[in-house]
Amino acid sequence: MIKELSPKFVDQVVKVHIEAFPDSQSTKFGKEFLKSYYAGAANSPNSVSFLWVIDGVVAGFIFGGINKKKHSRQILMRSKTRLIKSVINNIILNPVTSIKRFWSYLVHYIMPSGDTFYSDDTATLDSVAILTKFRGQGIADALMKAFLEKLKYSQVRACRLGVLAENKVARSFYERSGFKQLNKEGTIYLIVFDEKFKIENQKTKKIK
Repeated sequence: MIKELSPKFVDQVVKVHIEAFPDSQSTKFGKEFLKSYYAGAANSPNSVSFLWVIDGVVAGFIFGGINKKKHSRQILMRSKTRLIKSVINNIILNPVTSIKRFWSYLVHYIMPSGDTFYSDDTATLDSVAILTKFRGQGIADALMKAFLEKLKYSQVRACRLGVLAENKVARSFYERSGFKQLNKEGTIYLIVFDEKFKIENQKTKKIK
């Protein structure tokens, strides 16, 4: 059964995240960081995130949001002090790496910049994660369908995502879902719901 991300499922979402992305930097930041991050997201009005729940167990999730910058700021503000404490703890334990990663996140997703893609009519898909034992059951496809339908209902004109070039399984899934490769490296994908958006942004190169 599909449910929207809510605070009561945060602990389970973190478990799915850790299994699906064991080597990601966010996982290395630890459970407390992930808990505070997803708790903030669960309370963000710009979040577009769905769970697949089987008998009370979160089997997988799709996570993203409208206007990446606004969404990120809402996560920061709505996670109260937990996220800040987790960031500080990570900086104390691993100052060089942590400062670089958090600073990069601040620059790209919190502080103002010239990237006009991040607006109230655009969205970003951050991740899709399914527990190993539930894979191959069409859960990812169902979650993606719910995600895209919510974006269309919210009058989002385009959605962008980033993926590792070597992750051929994920790239194939995104292409099957309607996303088009945006750069030659195969690390950025875009799906457009409004053809006028594509024409407008090809002229001004705002999506690059």
